Amino acid sequence: MAHSTTDVMNTFQIILYEKNNEIRINYLDATSFGAEETTAGIQDKGGEDGLQYPQMDIPGTYRNLYVHYSEFTPEDMNAFYFPHIVSNGVWESEICIVNADASESLTGTFKAYDHDGGLITGIKEVMLAPKARMEMTVSEAFPKEEEIAYIKFETYAETLAGYLKLYDEERRVALPVAANENSGDIYVPHIASNEEWKTELVMINTLPETKKIRIEFNTGAVKHVYLKSNECQAVAIRKLFNYAPQPDIRSAVIRDAEGLVALDLFEGEKELGGVILTTAHSGKLYFPHIASNEYWWTGIVAYNPSSSPTEVIFHPFSGDGKPLGYQSMQIQANDNIMAKISDLGMSSDTAWFYLEASRPITGLGLFGTETHTEMASYRAVDESHLTGVFPKLDKEGWTGLAFINPGNQAAVIELKALDDTGVLIASEALAVQGGEKKVALAEDLFSSSIEDAAYIRYESSMEILGIQLNGSSDRMMLDGVPAM
Repeated sequence: MAHSTTDVMNTFQIILYEKNNEIRINYLDATSFGAEETTAGIQDKGGEDGLQYPQMDIPGTYRNLYVHYSEFTPEDMNAFYFPHIVSNGVWESEICIVNADASESLTGTFKAYDHDGGLITGIKEVMLAPKARMEMTVSEAFPKEEEIAYIKFETYAETLAGYLKLYDEERRVALPVAANENSGDIYVPHIASNEEWKTELVMINTLPETKKIRIEFNTGAVKHVYLKSNECQAVAIRKLFNYAPQPDIRSAVIRDAEGLVALDLFEGEKELGGVILTTAHSGKLYFPHIASNEYWWTGIVAYNPSSSPTEVIFHPFSGDGKPLGYQSMQIQANDNIMAKISDLGMSSDTAWFYLEASRPITGLGLFGTETHTEMASYRAVDESHLTGVFPKLDKEGWTGLAFINPGNQAAVIELKALDDTGVLIASEALAVQGGEKKVALAEDLFSSSIEDAAYIRYESSMEILGIQLNGSSDRMMLDGVPAM
Protein backbone atom coordinates (compact mmCIF):
# COMPACT_ATOMS: atom_id res chain seq x y z
CA MET A 1 0.00 0.00 0.00
CA ALA A 2 1.13 3.60 -0.39
CA HIS A 3 0.19 7.00 1.03
CA SER A 4 1.43 10.36 -0.15
CA THR A 5 1.15 13.83 1.38
CA THR A 6 2.08 17.06 -0.34
CA ASP A 7 3.22 20.38 1.15
CA VAL A 8 4.95 23.41 -0.27
CA MET A 9 8.35 21.74 -0.23
CA ASN A 10 8.01 18.24 -1.63
CA THR A 11 6.08 15.01 -2.08
CA PHE A 12 6.84 12.02 0.15
CA GLN A 13 5.77 8.52 -0.65
CA ILE A 14 5.70 5.87 2.05
CA ILE A 15 5.39 2.30 0.80
CA LEU A 16 4.85 -0.78 2.95
CA TYR A 17 6.15 -3.95 1.30
CA GLU A 18 4.22 -6.73 2.96
CA LYS A 19 6.06 -9.46 1.06
CA ASN A 20 9.45 -8.72 2.58
CA ASN A 21 8.41 -6.60 5.59
CA GLU A 22 10.15 -3.42 4.45
CA ILE A 23 9.14 0.19 4.74
CA ARG A 24 10.52 2.52 2.11
CA ILE A 25 10.38 6.28 1.96
CA ASN A 26 10.80 7.83 -1.49
CA TYR A 27 11.30 11.55 -1.98
CA LEU A 28 12.90 13.96 -4.41
CA ASP A 29 15.62 16.50 -3.83
CA ALA A 30 14.10 19.79 -2.71
CA THR A 31 16.96 22.05 -3.79
CA SER A 32 14.86 23.72 -6.46
CA PHE A 33 12.54 25.00 -3.69
CA GLY A 34 15.39 26.74 -1.90
CA ALA A 35 15.73 24.25 0.95
CA GLU A 36 19.14 23.57 2.48
CA GLU A 37 18.20 20.20 3.94
CA THR A 38 15.39 17.67 3.49
CA THR A 39 14.21 15.19 6.09
CA ALA A 40 11.62 12.50 5.44
CA GLY A 41 10.21 10.25 8.13
CA ILE A 42 7.31 8.41 9.72
CA GLN A 43 6.32 8.11 13.36
CA ASP A 44 3.59 6.69 15.53
CA LYS A 45 0.58 8.77 16.53
CA GLY A 46 2.07 9.77 19.86
CA GLY A 47 5.40 10.78 18.35
CA GLU A 48 7.26 8.35 20.62
CA ASP A 49 8.71 6.04 17.99
CA GLY A 50 9.58 6.37 14.31
CA LEU A 51 12.09 6.38 11.51
CA GLN A 52 13.63 9.31 9.70
CA TYR A 53 16.30 9.87 7.09
CA PRO A 54 17.97 13.27 6.56
CA GLN A 55 19.43 13.93 3.13
CA MET A 56 21.67 16.90 2.41
CA ASP A 57 20.54 18.19 -0.96
CA ILE A 58 22.83 18.15 -3.95
CA PRO A 59 22.11 20.84 -6.55
CA GLY A 60 20.99 19.36 -9.83
CA THR A 61 19.92 16.07 -8.27
CA TYR A 62 16.37 14.97 -9.00
CA ARG A 63 16.51 11.28 -8.24
CA ASN A 64 14.53 9.18 -5.82
CA LEU A 65 16.28 8.70 -2.48
CA TYR A 66 15.48 5.77 -0.23
CA VAL A 67 15.45 4.68 3.38
CA HIS A 68 14.66 1.16 4.51
CA TYR A 69 13.35 -0.36 7.69
CA SER A 70 13.32 -4.14 7.94
CA GLU A 71 12.57 -6.79 10.54
CA PHE A 72 14.41 -9.57 8.69
CA THR A 73 16.19 -12.10 10.88
CA PRO A 74 19.86 -13.13 10.33
CA GLU A 75 18.63 -16.43 8.89
CA ASP A 76 17.17 -14.49 5.96
CA MET A 77 20.57 -13.08 4.99
CA ASN A 78 22.49 -14.30 1.96
CA ALA A 79 26.29 -14.25 1.89
CA PHE A 80 28.47 -13.45 -1.12
CA TYR A 81 32.25 -13.77 -1.00
CA PHE A 82 35.31 -12.04 -2.35
CA PRO A 83 37.33 -15.12 -1.49
CA HIS A 84 40.96 -14.06 -1.79
CA ILE A 85 42.09 -10.62 -0.67
CA VAL A 86 45.73 -9.61 -0.86
CA SER A 87 46.63 -6.02 -0.02
CA ASN A 88 50.23 -5.84 1.13
CA GLY A 89 52.03 -3.14 -0.84
CA VAL A 90 52.96 -5.55 -3.64
CA TRP A 91 49.57 -7.06 -4.41
CA GLU A 92 46.30 -5.14 -4.30
CA SER A 93 42.63 -6.13 -4.39
CA GLU A 94 39.68 -4.31 -5.89
CA ILE A 95 36.08 -5.30 -5.15
CA CYS A 96 32.86 -4.15 -6.74
CA ILE A 97 29.13 -4.73 -6.37
CA VAL A 98 26.37 -3.65 -8.75
CA ASN A 99 22.71 -3.35 -7.89
CA ALA A 100 21.33 -4.97 -11.03
CA ASP A 101 17.74 -4.34 -9.92
CA ALA A 102 16.13 -1.43 -11.75
CA SER A 103 13.54 -0.68 -9.05
CA GLU A 104 14.68 -2.08 -5.69
CA SER A 105 17.54 -0.65 -3.65
CA LEU A 106 20.26 -2.95 -2.31
CA THR A 107 21.32 -2.93 1.33
CA GLY A 108 24.05 -5.00 2.90
CA THR A 109 27.16 -5.20 5.02
CA PHE A 110 30.80 -5.82 4.10
CA LYS A 111 32.72 -7.86 6.68
CA ALA A 112 36.45 -8.53 6.45
CA TYR A 113 38.02 -11.67 7.94
CA ASP A 114 41.57 -12.87 8.58
CA HIS A 115 42.87 -16.31 7.61
CA ASP A 116 41.70 -17.86 10.90
CA GLY A 117 38.17 -16.59 10.31
CA GLY A 118 38.40 -13.76 12.84
CA LEU A 119 36.33 -10.67 12.09
CA ILE A 120 38.51 -7.62 11.52
CA THR A 121 37.40 -4.22 12.74
CA GLY A 122 35.87 -2.15 9.96
CA ILE A 123 32.40 -3.42 9.11
CA LYS A 124 30.97 -1.32 6.28
CA GLU A 125 27.23 -0.93 5.82
CA VAL A 126 26.08 0.17 2.38
CA MET A 127 22.89 1.00 0.55
CA LEU A 128 22.86 1.18 -3.25
CA ALA A 129 20.04 2.81 -5.15
CA PRO A 130 18.57 0.88 -8.10
CA LYS A 131 21.19 0.39 -10.85
CA ALA A 132 23.93 1.96 -8.70
CA ARG A 133 27.45 0.56 -8.43
CA MET A 134 30.19 0.60 -5.77
CA GLU A 135 33.90 -0.06 -6.42
CA MET A 136 36.56 -0.08 -3.69
CA THR A 137 40.30 -0.59 -3.44
CA VAL A 138 40.77 -2.65 -0.29
CA SER A 139 43.76 -0.70 1.08
CA GLU A 140 41.77 2.54 0.79
CA ALA A 141 38.44 1.26 2.09
CA PHE A 142 39.33 -1.09 4.96
CA PRO A 143 41.64 -0.78 7.98
CA LYS A 144 44.24 -3.47 8.71
CA GLU A 145 44.20 -4.40 5.05
CA GLU A 146 47.30 -6.59 5.30
CA GLU A 147 45.45 -8.92 7.69
CA ILE A 148 42.43 -9.43 5.44
CA ALA A 149 42.10 -12.87 3.83
CA TYR A 150 38.57 -12.55 2.42
CA ILE A 151 35.55 -10.25 2.50
CA LYS A 152 31.93 -11.28 2.87
CA PHE A 153 28.95 -9.22 1.77
CA GLU A 154 25.73 -10.01 3.63
CA THR A 155 22.43 -8.91 2.13
CA TYR A 156 18.78 -9.87 1.86
CA ALA A 157 19.11 -9.87 -1.91
CA GLU A 158 19.08 -13.33 -3.47
CA THR A 159 21.53 -12.52 -6.27
CA LEU A 160 24.44 -10.12 -6.59
CA ALA A 161 26.52 -8.85 -9.51
CA GLY A 162 30.10 -7.99 -8.67
CA TYR A 163 33.73 -8.95 -9.04
CA LEU A 164 37.06 -9.30 -7.28
CA LYS A 165 40.20 -8.11 -9.04
CA LEU A 166 43.70 -9.10 -7.87
CA TYR A 167 46.76 -7.41 -9.34
CA ASP A 168 50.41 -6.50 -8.95
CA GLU A 169 52.60 -4.48 -11.29
CA GLU A 170 52.58 -7.11 -14.05
CA ARG A 171 49.53 -9.39 -13.66
CA ARG A 172 45.87 -9.29 -12.77
CA VAL A 173 42.80 -11.49 -12.70
CA ALA A 174 39.09 -10.70 -12.36
CA LEU A 175 36.62 -13.11 -10.77
CA PRO A 176 32.84 -12.92 -10.30
CA VAL A 177 31.67 -12.57 -6.70
CA ALA A 178 31.10 -16.06 -5.24
CA ALA A 179 27.81 -17.26 -3.79
CA ASN A 180 27.80 -19.73 -0.92
CA GLU A 181 25.66 -22.32 -2.70
CA ASN A 182 27.87 -25.40 -3.10
CA SER A 183 26.32 -28.59 -1.77
CA GLY A 184 27.90 -31.51 -3.66
CA ASP A 185 31.26 -32.08 -5.32
CA ILE A 186 33.28 -29.11 -6.56
CA TYR A 187 35.13 -29.50 -9.85
CA VAL A 188 38.62 -28.10 -10.43
CA PRO A 189 38.93 -28.02 -14.24
CA HIS A 190 42.51 -26.80 -14.55
CA ILE A 191 45.68 -27.33 -12.52
CA ALA A 192 49.16 -26.36 -13.73
CA SER A 193 51.99 -27.41 -11.42
CA ASN A 194 55.37 -27.45 -13.13
CA GLU A 195 58.54 -25.39 -13.40
CA GLU A 196 56.74 -22.49 -15.13
CA TRP A 197 53.32 -22.53 -13.42
CA LYS A 198 51.92 -22.93 -9.95
CA THR A 199 48.31 -23.45 -8.85
CA GLU A 200 46.63 -22.60 -5.57
CA LEU A 201 43.25 -23.71 -4.28
CA VAL A 202 41.75 -21.02 -2.06
CA MET A 203 39.07 -22.46 0.22
CA ILE A 204 36.79 -20.96 2.89
CA ASN A 205 34.78 -23.10 5.32
CA THR A 206 31.50 -21.27 5.97
CA LEU A 207 30.10 -24.00 8.24
CA PRO A 208 30.01 -23.62 12.06
CA GLU A 209 32.24 -26.67 12.55
CA THR A 210 35.63 -27.91 11.31
CA LYS A 211 35.49 -29.49 7.85
CA LYS A 212 37.68 -32.29 6.47
CA ILE A 213 38.18 -31.69 2.76
CA ARG A 214 39.00 -34.56 0.42
CA ILE A 215 40.74 -33.66 -2.85
CA GLU A 216 40.95 -36.35 -5.55
CA PHE A 217 43.34 -35.62 -8.42
CA ASN A 218 43.23 -37.00 -11.96
CA THR A 219 46.36 -39.07 -11.21
CA GLY A 220 44.54 -40.99 -8.48
CA ALA A 221 46.34 -39.18 -5.67
CA VAL A 222 44.16 -38.12 -2.72
CA LYS A 223 44.95 -35.37 -0.21
CA HIS A 224 43.07 -33.99 2.79
CA VAL A 225 42.87 -30.44 4.14
CA TYR A 226 41.25 -29.43 7.42
CA LEU A 227 39.53 -26.06 7.77
CA LYS A 228 38.14 -24.63 10.99
CA SER A 229 34.87 -22.71 10.90
CA ASN A 230 35.27 -19.53 8.81
CA GLU A 231 38.93 -20.34 8.17
CA CYS A 232 40.48 -19.52 4.78
CA GLN A 233 43.47 -21.35 3.33
CA ALA A 234 45.37 -20.81 0.09
CA VAL A 235 46.77 -24.28 -0.60
CA ALA A 236 49.51 -24.58 -3.21
CA ILE A 237 49.29 -27.88 -5.09
CA ARG A 238 52.99 -28.49 -4.77
CA LYS A 239 52.77 -27.91 -0.99
CA LEU A 240 50.50 -30.97 -0.75
CA PHE A 241 53.32 -33.00 -2.35
CA ASN A 242 56.34 -31.91 -0.27
CA TYR A 243 56.77 -28.78 -2.41
CA ALA A 244 57.56 -30.80 -5.55
CA PRO A 245 56.00 -29.74 -8.89
CA GLN A 246 53.29 -32.11 -10.13
CA PRO A 247 53.25 -31.88 -13.95
CA ASP A 248 50.95 -34.91 -14.32
CA ILE A 249 48.18 -33.33 -12.25
CA ARG A 250 45.73 -31.49 -14.51
CA SER A 251 42.40 -31.49 -12.64
CA ALA A 252 40.68 -32.52 -9.41
CA VAL A 253 37.41 -33.05 -7.56
CA ILE A 254 36.74 -31.69 -4.08
CA ARG A 255 34.30 -34.14 -2.53
CA ASP A 256 31.31 -33.23 -0.34
CA ALA A 257 31.87 -29.49 -0.61
CA GLU A 258 28.82 -28.28 1.32
CA GLY A 259 29.57 -24.91 2.89
CA LEU A 260 32.81 -24.49 0.94
CA VAL A 261 33.66 -21.40 -1.12
CA ALA A 262 36.59 -22.14 -3.41
CA LEU A 263 38.80 -20.51 -6.02
CA ASP A 264 41.32 -21.95 -8.49
CA LEU A 265 44.30 -19.64 -9.15
CA PHE A 266 47.07 -20.43 -11.64
CA GLU A 267 50.10 -18.19 -11.94
CA GLY A 268 53.03 -17.87 -14.30
CA GLU A 269 55.91 -15.41 -14.30
CA LYS A 270 53.88 -12.68 -16.01
CA GLU A 271 50.46 -14.31 -16.34
CA LEU A 272 47.66 -14.89 -13.87
CA GLY A 273 44.34 -16.68 -14.25
CA GLY A 274 41.62 -18.13 -12.09
CA VAL A 275 38.03 -19.28 -11.80
CA ILE A 276 35.50 -19.53 -9.00
CA LEU A 277 34.91 -23.23 -8.33
CA THR A 278 31.37 -24.58 -8.19
CA THR A 279 29.40 -27.79 -8.47
CA ALA A 280 28.03 -26.71 -11.87
CA HIS A 281 28.61 -28.89 -14.93
CA SER A 282 26.65 -29.13 -18.15
CA GLY A 283 26.26 -31.04 -21.38
CA LYS A 284 26.87 -27.86 -23.37
CA LEU A 285 29.52 -25.16 -22.87
CA TYR A 286 29.81 -21.91 -24.86
CA PHE A 287 32.99 -20.02 -25.73
CA PRO A 288 31.73 -16.63 -27.00
CA HIS A 289 34.94 -15.15 -28.37
CA ILE A 290 38.01 -16.31 -30.27
CA ALA A 291 41.05 -14.16 -30.96
CA SER A 292 43.71 -16.11 -32.84
CA ASN A 293 46.32 -14.27 -34.90
CA GLU A 294 49.96 -13.28 -34.81
CA TYR A 295 49.45 -11.39 -31.53
CA TRP A 296 46.60 -13.20 -29.70
CA TRP A 297 45.96 -16.83 -28.84
CA THR A 298 42.77 -18.39 -27.47
CA GLY A 299 42.72 -21.58 -25.44
CA ILE A 300 40.16 -23.83 -23.83
CA VAL A 301 40.02 -26.32 -20.99
CA ALA A 302 37.25 -28.95 -20.89
CA TYR A 303 37.08 -31.26 -17.88
CA ASN A 304 35.19 -34.55 -17.58
CA PRO A 305 34.52 -35.25 -13.88
CA SER A 306 32.73 -38.51 -14.67
CA SER A 307 34.13 -41.94 -13.90
CA SER A 308 33.63 -42.86 -17.59
CA PRO A 309 35.04 -41.32 -20.80
CA THR A 310 32.90 -38.80 -22.65
CA GLU A 311 32.76 -37.69 -26.27
CA VAL A 312 32.77 -33.93 -26.92
CA ILE A 313 31.69 -32.39 -30.22
CA PHE A 314 32.97 -28.97 -31.30
CA HIS A 315 30.40 -26.81 -33.09
CA PRO A 316 32.17 -23.73 -34.60
CA PHE A 317 30.43 -20.72 -36.16
CA SER A 318 31.59 -17.78 -38.25
CA GLY A 319 31.01 -14.21 -37.10
CA ASP A 320 27.83 -13.95 -39.19
CA GLY A 321 26.43 -17.17 -37.69
CA LYS A 322 27.32 -19.68 -40.39
CA PRO A 323 27.94 -23.23 -39.05
CA LEU A 324 31.44 -24.43 -39.92
CA GLY A 325 30.96 -28.17 -39.56
CA TYR A 326 31.94 -30.08 -36.47
CA GLN A 327 34.62 -32.34 -35.05
CA SER A 328 34.81 -34.59 -32.02
CA MET A 329 37.27 -35.99 -29.52
CA GLN A 330 37.17 -38.03 -26.35
CA ILE A 331 37.98 -36.89 -22.82
CA GLN A 332 39.04 -39.64 -20.48
CA ALA A 333 37.41 -40.20 -17.10
CA ASN A 334 38.40 -37.65 -14.44
CA ASP A 335 40.61 -35.85 -16.91
CA ASN A 336 40.67 -32.75 -19.10
CA ILE A 337 41.84 -31.48 -22.44
CA MET A 338 43.70 -28.21 -22.77
CA ALA A 339 44.55 -26.76 -26.17
CA LYS A 340 44.98 -23.63 -28.20
CA ILE A 341 42.22 -23.09 -30.74
CA SER A 342 44.85 -22.92 -33.47
CA ASP A 343 45.86 -26.52 -32.65
CA LEU A 344 42.34 -27.98 -32.84
CA GLY A 345 42.00 -27.88 -36.63
CA MET A 346 38.90 -25.67 -36.70
CA SER A 347 38.29 -23.28 -39.59
CA SER A 348 40.20 -20.00 -39.53
CA ASP A 349 36.81 -18.30 -39.90
CA THR A 350 35.69 -19.57 -36.47
CA ALA A 351 34.46 -16.64 -34.34
CA TRP A 352 32.83 -18.65 -31.54
CA PHE A 353 31.86 -22.23 -30.76
CA TYR A 354 30.19 -24.48 -28.27
CA LEU A 355 31.02 -27.92 -26.94
CA GLU A 356 28.40 -30.64 -26.70
CA ALA A 357 29.22 -33.60 -24.46
CA SER A 358 27.65 -36.99 -23.90
CA ARG A 359 28.25 -36.51 -20.16
CA PRO A 360 28.21 -33.24 -18.18
CA ILE A 361 31.51 -31.35 -18.32
CA THR A 362 32.92 -28.07 -17.06
CA GLY A 363 35.72 -25.85 -18.31
CA LEU A 364 37.20 -22.43 -18.92
CA GLY A 365 38.35 -20.15 -21.69
CA LEU A 366 41.74 -18.47 -21.94
CA PHE A 367 43.01 -15.46 -23.88
CA GLY A 368 46.64 -14.46 -24.08
CA THR A 369 49.35 -12.83 -26.10
CA GLU A 370 52.17 -14.63 -27.88
CA THR A 371 54.58 -12.41 -25.93
CA HIS A 372 53.31 -14.03 -22.69
CA THR A 373 52.75 -10.63 -21.10
CA GLU A 374 48.95 -10.79 -20.92
CA MET A 375 46.43 -13.51 -20.08
CA ALA A 376 42.77 -13.61 -19.10
CA SER A 377 40.59 -16.51 -18.02
CA TYR A 378 36.86 -17.03 -17.59
CA ARG A 379 34.59 -19.89 -16.64
CA ALA A 380 33.00 -21.45 -19.73
CA VAL A 381 29.45 -20.16 -20.15
CA ASP A 382 26.63 -22.69 -19.80
CA GLU A 383 23.59 -20.38 -19.58
CA SER A 384 22.13 -17.63 -21.75
CA HIS A 385 20.15 -14.70 -20.34
CA LEU A 386 17.73 -11.95 -21.28
CA THR A 387 19.41 -9.39 -19.01
CA GLY A 388 22.92 -8.89 -17.73
CA VAL A 389 25.65 -6.59 -16.46
CA PHE A 390 29.20 -5.87 -17.59
CA PRO A 391 30.44 -4.50 -14.27
CA LYS A 392 33.43 -2.32 -15.19
CA LEU A 393 34.47 0.03 -17.97
CA ASP A 394 38.25 0.34 -17.71
CA LYS A 395 39.23 4.01 -17.40
CA GLU A 396 42.97 3.37 -17.68
CA GLY A 397 42.85 1.07 -20.67
CA TRP A 398 40.16 -0.49 -22.83
CA THR A 399 37.04 -2.64 -22.49
CA GLY A 400 35.90 -5.02 -25.20
CA LEU A 401 32.49 -6.72 -25.31
CA ALA A 402 31.40 -9.80 -27.23
CA PHE A 403 27.83 -11.04 -27.67
CA ILE A 404 26.59 -14.21 -29.32
CA ASN A 405 23.04 -15.18 -30.13
CA PRO A 406 22.91 -18.99 -29.79
CA GLY A 407 19.33 -19.22 -31.05
CA ASN A 408 17.79 -19.15 -34.51
CA GLN A 409 15.79 -15.92 -34.17
CA ALA A 410 17.20 -12.40 -34.30
CA ALA A 411 17.74 -10.61 -30.98
CA VAL A 412 17.57 -6.89 -30.27
CA ILE A 413 19.83 -5.91 -27.37
CA GLU A 414 19.22 -2.64 -25.55
CA LEU A 415 22.58 -1.47 -24.20
CA LYS A 416 22.66 1.08 -21.38
CA ALA A 417 25.81 2.77 -20.09
CA LEU A 418 25.42 4.11 -16.55
CA ASP A 419 27.53 5.92 -13.99
CA ASP A 420 28.16 4.73 -10.42
CA THR A 421 24.95 6.31 -9.15
CA GLY A 422 22.84 4.54 -11.76
CA VAL A 423 22.25 7.59 -13.94
CA LEU A 424 21.90 6.73 -17.64
CA ILE A 425 24.75 8.15 -19.72
CA ALA A 426 23.90 6.61 -23.11
CA SER A 427 21.81 3.88 -24.68
CA GLU A 428 21.94 2.02 -27.95
CA ALA A 429 20.06 -0.79 -29.69
CA LEU A 430 22.12 -3.65 -31.12
CA ALA A 431 20.66 -6.25 -33.51
CA VAL A 432 22.23 -9.72 -33.43
CA GLN A 433 20.99 -12.35 -35.88
CA GLY A 434 20.62 -15.99 -34.98
CA GLY A 435 24.07 -17.56 -34.57
CA GLU A 436 25.77 -14.20 -35.07
CA LYS A 437 28.51 -12.67 -32.92
CA LYS A 438 29.06 -8.98 -32.28
CA VAL A 439 32.37 -7.80 -30.83
CA ALA A 440 33.68 -4.25 -30.35
CA LEU A 441 35.28 -1.87 -27.94
CA ALA A 442 32.59 -0.66 -25.56
CA GLU A 443 32.66 2.95 -26.76
CA ASP A 444 32.24 1.85 -30.38
CA LEU A 445 28.88 0.24 -29.57
CA PHE A 446 27.37 3.66 -28.77
CA SER A 447 26.70 6.62 -31.03
CA SER A 448 27.24 9.07 -28.15
CA SER A 449 30.04 9.35 -25.58
CA ILE A 450 30.18 6.96 -22.62
CA GLU A 451 33.21 8.64 -21.07
CA ASP A 452 31.30 9.28 -17.82
CA ALA A 453 29.88 5.75 -17.60
CA ALA A 454 31.14 3.16 -15.13
CA TYR A 455 29.44 0.00 -16.38
CA ILE A 456 26.98 -1.40 -18.93
CA ARG A 457 23.63 -3.15 -18.53
CA TYR A 458 21.73 -4.95 -21.26
CA GLU A 459 18.24 -6.23 -21.94
CA SER A 460 17.63 -8.53 -24.88
CA SER A 461 14.53 -9.72 -26.72
CA MET A 462 16.11 -13.20 -26.96
CA GLU A 463 18.48 -15.04 -24.65
CA ILE A 464 22.13 -14.24 -25.44
CA LEU A 465 25.61 -14.80 -24.02
CA GLY A 466 28.27 -12.21 -23.43
CA ILE A 467 31.80 -11.69 -22.16
CA GLN A 468 33.94 -8.67 -21.41
CA LEU A 469 37.70 -8.19 -21.58
CA ASN A 470 39.53 -5.32 -19.90
CA GLY A 471 43.09 -4.49 -20.89
CA SER A 472 45.67 -1.90 -19.93
CA SER A 473 46.87 0.65 -22.45
CA ASP A 474 50.49 -0.55 -22.09
CA ARG A 475 49.49 -4.13 -23.07
CA MET A 476 50.72 -5.54 -19.76
CA MET A 477 47.41 -6.34 -17.99
CA LEU A 478 44.35 -8.31 -19.08
CA ASP A 479 41.32 -9.79 -17.37
CA GLY A 480 37.92 -11.10 -18.37
CA VAL A 481 34.55 -12.06 -16.89
CA PRO A 482 31.29 -13.32 -18.40
CA ALA A 483 28.24 -11.08 -18.31
CA MET A 484 26.59 -11.26 -14.90
